[in-house]
Amino acid sequence: MKFMHWLIVLPILAVCACTGDSADADRGAASEPAAEHAEELTSTRIDAAMAREAGIETATAGSAVIRETLVLHGAIVPDPQRVFQLRARFPGVVKEVRKRIGETVRAGEVLAVIEANESLRRYNIVAPAAGVVVSREVNPGAAVENETLLTVVDLSSVWVELAAFQHDMDRILAGQSVTVRDVDGHQSAAGRIENIAPVGSAASQSMTARVALPNPDGLWRPGLFVTGEVTVAETEAPLAVSRTAVQDFHGGIAVFELVGEKYVARPVTLGRMDADRVEVLSGIEAGALYVSAGSYLIKSDLDKSGVEHND
Repeated sequence: MKFMHWLIVLPILAVCACTGDSADADRGAASEPAAEHAEELTSTRIDAAMAREAGIETATAGSAVIRETLVLHGAIVPDPQRVFQLRARFPGVVKEVRKRIGETVRAGEVLAVIEANESLRRYNIVAPAAGVVVSREVNPGAAVENETLLTVVDLSSVWVELAAFQHDMDRILAGQSVTVRDVDGHQSAAGRIENIAPVGSAASQSMTARVALPNPDGLWRPGLFVTGEVTVAETEAPLAVSRTAVQDFHGGIAVFELVGEKYVARPVTLGRMDADRVEVLSGIEAGALYVSAGSYLIKSDLDKSGVEHND
């Protein structure tokens, strides 16, 4: 009877064993497409030539200086040392005025001619420096004494006057670097705080921080509003990437790394940041080649792949 019992049991065990092996094989086979699908959702291949044409650029992840900035508002004004008010040396009558408002002048150029009352001799009013005529107060035939005839301003260098309020004054120092931008963001220039006015404004309750700004092309025109990003602190980040590299991706934040011929999404944890750089605490390694420009194109390609796969 025992023998018969085992004859019956053994085939059943054999069937069960075969069934178990088959199930494991099925699970293994099923896991392979799942892994491939997961890889499709987080990596993509783009031909190198096509990537260059699309504007995709890469950079190497590494250490960087993170700047803490304070944004101040202000305006462009002439450098007071470059403003020249031209007056008659002796009372007389204006015989000639050779320049109009807005016209440029050369250093030493004759701008006006005056006939002195006592001697009846004529003398010239000349430009003390190159610049532009910003005001003209007389015309030929006018009797003049000591009033301003013309004002010439040398705009090859201008000042930026930034308003710093009391709660920011302990962070503003002479010598700090400043990035000046126009209100439209079309142009920017770098400078440093030259000085901070010793007297504040009672009307605005602010102090004026002055930045000397080279202006060889005359693009920074007095009277225009600007902003100044003052660097108030700088810290070294062991690992950082450009801010343009960071994208929202699958409910998190990712940077795309170029590995061989593949662009791979790397979920990252971020730290400090400034206008250009962001610290990476985890997710990629130093030396990694990441997408610094055009990362949105990689994201778009991966999102499209995910939609097509779901369809």
